Amino acid sequence: MAIPAFRRYGQPPYTIVAVHGGPGGVGQAQPFASELGKKYGVVEPLLINESLDGQLQELYDAITTSAREPVLLVGHSYGAMLCYIFAAKFPELVKKLVMISSGMLTAETAHGITATRLARLSPTGQAELLRARDEYKTSIGVAKQKAFVQLFGLVQQADAYDLLPHSNDLVTVRPHLYDSVWEGMEALRNSGELAAFGKQIHCPVVAIHGDYDPRPAEGIKNVLNANVKDLQFILLNKCGHYPWYEAQARDIFFEMLNKSVDE
Repeated sequence: MAIPAFRRYGQPPYTIVAVHGGPGGVGQAQPFASELGKKYGVVEPLLINESLDGQLQELYDAITTSAREPVLLVGHSYGAMLCYIFAAKFPELVKKLVMISSGMLTAETAHGITATRLARLSPTGQAELLRARDEYKTSIGVAKQKAFVQLFGLVQQADAYDLLPHSNDLVTVRPHLYDSVWEGMEALRNSGELAAFGKQIHCPVVAIHGDYDPRPAEGIKNVLNANVKDLQFILLNKCGHYPWYEAQARDIFFEMLNKSVDE
């Protein structure tokens, strides 16, 4: 079955665009997109192009054909990074940017994430994560998809402070998409170009980050402060990488998200 270009929540006008993480986390924006859809019209693009430029084009198409411009962009993890680039390239289309649990914007601040994850897991969990990572790198086809899902689940556990039970939000599993798109994003990060996009962003930026996220909050905050003119940084206590699945941070996360959208 073909994957739709986007999903909608709430009623028109569609003024918010919610972007999933990954790359390849197609459908992961659903929890916060549907929450925002209780009050606003929300478009959730399901990004499946296999290049970074292609996903920027998918986002552009979703906004210009399905939303009322300028939009409020809300991105999670890789999606926050993608929206950061988009807001710089198309400032006329974005009135505000909300970055939830952003991926690291410089190579220097990205060091140590894997070590932090492994330190949080039991010896058995560590072995399972490393085995799934190796299988993901070396396998193909169905075996690679299975390893991708297993690795995703283990990483999500390590990234969480107090994870609530939940179902898998993935609409489709396309591990090769992660590889090809992340290569482009990582190249921008390593060159220093990614962080510098912030100097071209004219709209207000709100960054919401958990204090337990293995991607250090200070690393995100400092880079954004150095590059973005209008920044509000919100640190959530007892919160990992997926705030909407955190037992002790979920309510305050949605409160802060709705406040960021309302202001």
